[in-house]
Amino acid sequence: MLLRIEYEKRPQGWLVEARGVPGTSSEGTTCEEALAGTLRKLADKAAHHELRLPMDVLIAEAPPPGLPAFTGADLLALWRSLPHGDSDWADEVDRAAHAQPALSEEPSPWER
Repeated sequence: MLLRIEYEKRPQGWLVEARGVPGTSSEGTTCEEALAGTLRKLADKAAHHELRLPMDVLIAEAPPPGLPAFTGADLLALWRSLPHGDSDWADEVDRAAHAQPALSEEPSPWER
């Protein structure tokens, strides 16, 4: 489960929510106050077994207010839009990346 924490500055304060997890939005006069409320709601949902997706990795990201999100789909679209030297260019980059020595003997969570 990828958990994305989103912040929004509003005239009366801040709104923070865990995207895709209903019932987690919280408002506060400060960003920290709203975040604490959202995290309490997430903890309560976890304690009551209301988070149904498997949670192997928990990632929280807080981009600066007003900065648009940049998703994996955006990254893929950017990659596809880049000019490549020839048809084998991407394959060569992939081979070079896979030829690098491992940092750990243990596989990464996404490789299991």
